[in-house]
Amino acid sequence: MLELLSISSDTHNIMSPALKYLKEIALSLPDDDRYELIDALVNDSRSSAPMTAIDEAWLEETIKRRDSYDSGKLTSRDAFEALEDVYKKIVPQK
Repeated sequence: MLELLSISSDTHNIMSPALKYLKEIALSLPDDDRYELIDALVNDSRSSAPMTAIDEAWLEETIKRRDSYDSGKLTSRDAFEALEDVYKKIVPQK
């Protein structure tokens, strides 16, 4: 039984050739085209499953952050540096 569970979880991570091809194409798109593709996929998935209030709030926040970044109002930084700063704040330093 454990072998069957292992096999089924491994197959869940296998990408079909068509999906690999689509992923490669999508990743090669310019940013604006990627945003449009993401919006189309999200909107399509919304039509098949209703969004919860939390989903809606996160979508609004994501759009707000993307727009702020695109307009130059929001800057970015390296994720590892940001996590290191958080770590230093929550873990006592010797």
